[in-house]
Parts: sequence; C-alpha cells; structure tokens
Amino acid sequence: MLEFDKSIELTEEAEILKVLGHPIRLKIVTGLCYQACNVKHIWECLGLPQATVSQHLTLLKNKGIIRGTRDGVEVHYSVINDFTRGLVGVLLQGGETAADAANYLEPASFKGWLNSGREVHIVDLQSPEEYAQHHFKGSIETNAYPAKTEEEKKRLDPALDIVATTKADVVIVCPRGEVGSRNAYQYLLEQGIGEDRLHILEKGVAGWPYPELLEKK
Repeated sequence: MLEFDKSIELTEEAEILKVLGHPIRLKIVTGLCYQACNVKHIWECLGLPQATVSQHLTLLKNKGIIRGTRDGVEVHYSVINDFTRGLVGVLLQGGETAADAANYLEPASFKGWLNSGREVHIVDLQSPEEYAQHHFKGSIETNAYPAKTEEEKKRLDPALDIVATTKADVVIVCPRGEVGSRNAYQYLLEQGIGEDRLHILEKGVAGWPYPELLEKK
C-alpha cells in the first residue's frame, strides 16, 4: 500500500483548510453546502454583525470556495469547491453530503401525485434518445445527464428558471435515479431551490413500474 508520495500536490487543499480553520467561516460554508442564501439570512442565522459576515464571505470568495450569484438586488452565495463540500460532509455527517441524503420519492408515491393532479415540476435528465422513448407528461426536458460537468449542469438552467417561479415540489428524473439525479439535486440546491421541495424519483425511469403513465415524443 502506498503510504507517502512526494509527487502529490496538495497546496490548494492546504490553503482551503487554512481558510476553514476559523469557526465562523466553517459555519458559513456548512450552511451554504445545503442552501444558497444571501448575506442577510446568514448573519441573522448566526447572530453576527453584517459587516463581520461580509468580511468572511469576501475571503471565502477570493479563495474560490464560494461564489455569489446576483438575483435582482440580492446576491446569493453557494459553495462551488468540491473539496470543501466533501470536507463538510466528513466532519458533520460521516461523509454524507446533502445530495447523498436526498429526498427519494418512491414510484407508488409519485404515481399518486400524478393521478391527483398535484402541481409538480418534473426535471428530466435523460438523453434526447431516451426522452423520445419514455418521459412523463409535462416534464422539462434538459438532456443534462449525468449533470457532472459545468456544461451539463448549465443545461438545467432553463428548468431552474421555471422551478424558481413557484413553490411546487420538484422531482428529478434520470435513467436509474442514481449519480445523475444526485448531481442535479446538489446543483439545484446550490442555486437556491429549497431542499424541502427537491425529490429524486427512486430507481429512475428504468425502475418505473407504471409504463401507462409514460409518453413518447
């Protein structure tokens, strides 16, 4: 087993650990790993002066740990560094990230939602070919699977624009309900969609037992 390797470059990780060594910054990134929010929400939750929180946010942003996305007159912050997200998961949940703890929706429950006419946004990640073969009526076609690269994640933005206009539940659908769905879940969470609204269809389209509720393009 390889124990030491002098060729491994860990300078960036060391810098991040140094920045996160302050308890306030660690609290901030922990919260932002689960939901994007503005500075006012952060200082109200932590009970700190706005100026103090702003200083810490500036440092975190300059180190490439978080980013701010403008929404009208407000700026919403979210964690963009994978090492930081993983570190927070290890510290607080034994390695489990927000996406790992996602709200999985069983097929039978989702069927009930569909039959009841409940308002829901269905974000479909399937490829164009898969979507043409089977998808849910009214779903938003994104072709974002596996939602891993920045380009793939950006394909979710049109759906994000629709989802952000209401408070309805969001169900993410991918071929098998695994990695792609969790990546999309994490991305939507970082863009400010509340975790109480987000769901992943368990087992995806491959495990969907009610074919009569699927359509062809």
